[in-house]
Amino acid sequence: MGQRSPPLSCTRQNATKAAEAGETYRFDFDQPESRQEAEQEMPEFSAAIVSSAGMTVASSTVWDGKEQMAASRTPIPASSSDGTPVSGDNALEQLKTIWETASDEEKKAFLRWAFE
Repeated sequence: MGQRSPPLSCTRQNATKAAEAGETYRFDFDQPESRQEAEQEMPEFSAAIVSSAGMTVASSTVWDGKEQMAASRTPIPASSSDGTPVSGDNALEQLKTIWETASDEEKKAFLRWAFE
């Protein structure tokens, strides 16, 4: 059997797209013709998420874990110094407001926590 080359290692990339039901997506990127070409292209690597209609719906960027964590946090409604909501809403109304802005992943995590 032939000897395998070790895998290439490159900078982590991130591309985010809220998928639509029934839609098909594919990754589009320049396909190198050799390992050497792939190694040369790694610093500038970029991929696009393309819809079945051929439209680019998202592009990859260099992964920044700290930035991603900050961006994915759900905003919490303001409250006064004694902890009561500024708008006068009760806790249930606050939860409803937060739920509306939460991502699907955040909702799943909350439900797992709530029903443990």
